Amino acid sequence: MDLYAATLLTVFLATLLASQGGRDQLLVASLSHRLGAGPGLVLASVLAVCVSTAAWGWLGMQASTIVGEDRRSALVTIAMIVAAILLVAPSRLTLPKEPTRSIGATALVLIMRQLLDAPRLLTFAGFACLGSSWDLSAAAALGSLFALAQAMVMGSRLHQWPHWRRLRITLAITLLGAMLASFLVS
Repeated sequence: MDLYAATLLTVFLATLLASQGGRDQLLVASLSHRLGAGPGLVLASVLAVCVSTAAWGWLGMQASTIVGEDRRSALVTIAMIVAAILLVAPSRLTLPKEPTRSIGATALVLIMRQLLDAPRLLTFAGFACLGSSWDLSAAAALGSLFALAQAMVMGSRLHQWPHWRRLRITLAITLLGAMLASFLVS
């Protein structure tokens, strides 16, 4: 496997894992349980992930050009530290009492939940470090979409898994460990 394919696979897996137990995934699981995993929920999920991933990718590219080559690693480090903190922070989820079937409203709520979450910050860090690439954006979006598809399939069983907290803490430690290892290598 060449380096480019390995990078895309890493981005896909990072966003997939960082999405596990997140607020957007738990919301989609709840909506899927209460309303069913119909085409409206699928479309709202795709719209939200595409918009939030594209926005964070664009922000990463812009921030990378603004800070320049010499401070780029500091920018990526800060984004990864904040992503690790967000993974450890508890995901408080208030579920709607009367969920809507509106695709636009559901997509808007999902986008709001994704404004500041670990997968989007990892997307930001990836774009800040590697630059612009449709492939990179697609890999990040697919990782998040797979997590939301998992939520649609599992429905209420997703909430019942008792190990979300441990998984997210392990992911945060792994993220910080990978960051530390990259500093030691360079």
